[in-house]
Amino acid sequence: MRSRSSFLGGAFILAAAGLFCRLLGAVYRIPLSRLIGDEGMGLFQMAYPIYSTVLMLSTMGLPVAVSKIVAEKVAKGDRRGAHRTFRLAFGLLAGVGALGSIGLYLVADEVAAVIAKDVRAYWSLAVISPAIFFVAAMSAFRGYFQGLQNMMPTALSQVVEQSVRVLTMFIAASILLPRGVEYAAAGATFGAVTGGLAGLLLLIAIYLRYAGAHPDAVGSAYPSSESRLQLASRLIRLAIPISLTGIMMPLIQLTDMLVVPTRLRAAGVVAERATALYGQLTGMAFPLVNMPTLFTAALATSLVPAISEGVALGRASLLSSRVRASLRLTFALAIPASVGLAVLSRDICALLYALPEAGTPLLALSPALVFLCLTQTTSGVLHGLGLADLPLKHIAVGVMVKFALGWWLTALPALGIAGAAIGTVGGFLVASTLNLAAVGRRAGGTEALPTLVFKPLVAAALMGATVRLCGQWVSTIIRPSGLVTVLCIGAGALVYMSILVLVGGVTERDFSLIPVVGNRLAEMLRKLRWGSGRR
Repeated sequence: MRSRSSFLGGAFILAAAGLFCRLLGAVYRIPLSRLIGDEGMGLFQMAYPIYSTVLMLSTMGLPVAVSKIVAEKVAKGDRRGAHRTFRLAFGLLAGVGALGSIGLYLVADEVAAVIAKDVRAYWSLAVISPAIFFVAAMSAFRGYFQGLQNMMPTALSQVVEQSVRVLTMFIAASILLPRGVEYAAAGATFGAVTGGLAGLLLLIAIYLRYAGAHPDAVGSAYPSSESRLQLASRLIRLAIPISLTGIMMPLIQLTDMLVVPTRLRAAGVVAERATALYGQLTGMAFPLVNMPTLFTAALATSLVPAISEGVALGRASLLSSRVRASLRLTFALAIPASVGLAVLSRDICALLYALPEAGTPLLALSPALVFLCLTQTTSGVLHGLGLADLPLKHIAVGVMVKFALGWWLTALPALGIAGAAIGTVGGFLVASTLNLAAVGRRAGGTEALPTLVFKPLVAAALMGATVRLCGQWVSTIIRPSGLVTVLCIGAGALVYMSILVLVGGVTERDFSLIPVVGNRLAEMLRKLRWGSGRR
C-alpha cells in the first residue's frame, strides 16, 4: 500500500467519496420518509443533532491534529514515532468515545423529555449511542493514514460506512415498523451504529495489512524526547482550536436565525413573510452555495499533512508550491461556480424548489462561495503550519462582521433579505482575507495571486455570457424551463473548461493527479494542444 500520494490526488479521492456519501445521504430521505412517514422522520431527526454534538465533543478535532503530527514525524524518518502518536490518539479517542456513548445512553430519557419534548425519541437516542464509540475510534485511524498522506483508507471507510448505514436503515425500519413508528425511527437511527462498526472494521483490516507490510514502522517506538503526557498535551492543544473552528459554521447559522427575521420585521415585513424569506436564504440559497465546498473541504484535509511535511523538512519552496497549487485549484472551482449561481440564480431555484423568488438571496449570496472555499483552503494550510488558532480568530472576526452588516443591511427596505446575504459575503471576505494574509506571511505562495485569479475569472466571465445567450436562444426552441436550465449548465461547464484549458489554467499534470482516468484525460489534453508541450 502506498504510504504517500500527491495531496491534490488525495483531495480528489476524498472529494469523490464525499460526493458519493452526500448524494446517497440526500437520496435515502425520500424513500425513508415514505416508509416511516413525517412523524417517524421527526423522531429520526431528533436523535441526530444530539448525536452529532456529542460526537463532535468526543473527537475534538483530534483527527486533524493526529494527521499533522504523524506527517511531521514521517517526514523526519520517525515512522515509529508516528505510530506512537496514533496509538496514543486511538486510546484517547476510544476512551472519550466510550464515555460519550455511555453518557448519551444514560441520559437518553431525560434528553427525549426535556430537549426533544417527545419521550418517544428515547429509543432513537438510546439506539444511536454506541455509534459515538465506533466513529470516534475510526477517526483515529483516519487521522493516522491521512498523516501518511494516504487518503484512500479514509475514502473507502466513508463509502462503506454510508452504504451499510443506509442499508441497515431500511431493513431495520421495515422490520420494526409494525411495532410502532418510534421503533421504526429507532431502527433507522441504528444504521449509524452498523455503519460506524463496518467502517471501523475496514480500517482495522487496512491497518493490519499495512502493519504486516511495514513491521519496522509499527514496532516498539524508539525512546522519544516527548513523553506520553507531552505528546497528549500537544495533540489537545492543536485539536481544541480546530474543534472550535468547526463550531463557527453553526454559529453563523445561529447569527442568521437571530438577525434575519428580527431585522426584516424592523423593515416592515410581516412575521410570516419574514420567516419565508429566512427559509429562502438559509434553506435554499445557502445549501447551493455550500455544495462546491465539498472539494475544498477535502483539499483542506489533504493539505494539513502535506504542509506539515514541508514544515518538518524545512523546505520553503515545497510549502510555497503547495500553497500555489491549492489556491489555483480553489479559484478554478469556486469562481465559475459562483458566476454560474449568479447568472442562473432564478432558473436554478425554479428548477430545484419551484420558487424563482429564492434566486434573489442566491444572487446576493453567490460571491460568498469564493470566499468560503478560500477560507477552507487557507485554514487547511494554517492548520498544517501548526497555527490552528489563527483560522479560529479570523472566522470569529468574520462572524462579527457578518452580524454587524446583516443587522444594518437587512433592515434596509431596498435590500431586505439580500442585505442578510451581503452580510454573509462580507463576513467570509474578511475571514478569507485575514487567512490569506497569514498564509502569505508564514508559507508564501500568495505572490502569484493575481495570475491565479485572472485565468479562471476570464473563463468564468465568458462562460456566464454564453450561459445567458444560450438560455435566451434555447428557450425559444424548448418549452420546459427546467430542461433549458440543465442544458445551459452543461453548455457553461463545457465552455468554461475549454477556455481554461486554452489559456493554460488547467494542465495535463492536473489531470494526471485524478485516479484511474487522469492519465487518459492528460493524454487527451496533450493532443488537444497539438503537441505544444505547454505545462
